[in-house]
Amino acid sequence: MEWSRDLVLQLVDVYRANPMLWDPTNPSYKDRNKKCDAWKAIGAKLNVDRLEAMKKIDTLTAQFRRELRKMKDKSGSGSDEVYKGNWFAFNSLTFLMDKMKPRSTSDAGMKVSNMSYRQYLLYIVIVCVVCSHSCMEHVPDISADMFWASCGRALSNTHDRKHFK
Repeated sequence: MEWSRDLVLQLVDVYRANPMLWDPTNPSYKDRNKKCDAWKAIGAKLNVDRLEAMKKIDTLTAQFRRELRKMKDKSGSGSDEVYKGNWFAFNSLTFLMDKMKPRSTSDAGMKVSNMSYRQYLLYIVIVCVVCSHSCMEHVPDISADMFWASCGRALSNTHDRKHFK
């Protein structure tokens, strides 16, 4: 199916009007029947197949994430250049920005969002020792050497390092 810009923007507007489809804090977010009904209504309203509408939203949100990543990468610290995207649907999808922010997690009564990065890494080491699994699966963004440097190698004297790889 060929999607015109106007039809894409209409789809985004109808999608935004149904927060059960995109907002994890919505009480109906996990209700498959309500979500299916919402997609059927979107399809009927736009005169498209609901599966086509779902596929198009997936494509649009993927492109939106790529645009956000470009903004972050090119507008980061040390860069004089500010990324100015010109993708036509970007402004219409900004309501998703709150959804894409990492949420703070709580485990064993500790708020992870209140910890420094070093405390967070040490916390992961402790949790992994208790749970007997690899710490590196919790911090895939960094190398093992960087992980150990960040932890100050505090536990490397008391535990076998291969346990944490």
